[in-house]
Amino acid sequence: MTENGIKYKYVECQKKIKSLEPILDLHTYSTLKVVPRLQKYGVIHFTKSDSRLANNGIPLELQKLRCRVNYRALKFTPKIEETGKKIVEFLRRNGPFVVLHLRYEMDIYAYPWWKQKEIDSVKKRKMGECPLTPEETALTLRALDIDPAMQIYIAAGNIYEV
Repeated sequence: MTENGIKYKYVECQKKIKSLEPILDLHTYSTLKVVPRLQKYGVIHFTKSDSRLANNGIPLELQKLRCRVNYRALKFTPKIEETGKKIVEFLRRNGPFVVLHLRYEMDIYAYPWWKQKEIDSVKKRKMGECPLTPEETALTLRALDIDPAMQIYIAAGNIYEV
């Protein structure tokens, strides 16, 4: 379909929201199509907008806008949100806390930009690469002047090869 010399494809979504798949570069497309539709409908569903901000060549202002929009649009399922609230309530009852995430997620391998599919943890450790050992983590927290008596919640699975 063509409108004002611009090709686009409509895809029907739930609740009568139209999804547009851009054929032009994102900057031109956004200026000519997205802004007017956002003003008209009040909501836009972007397809293929999950790539890293630094890898797509659009102006910094648009990258920042897309980042803010994606951040505000991010919603967890009610069950995940409730679990998170329970964890935070539990931690707050016991005073100040620090939360650490110390590992790679296994689903990182699914991303096409992630070239290394197998990680040799022993080799990575010898090269000084993350994840930090428990001792290194403690030293880092101490260097940041984190109170040693503060509770620490570690969000991680099996981190270290023994």
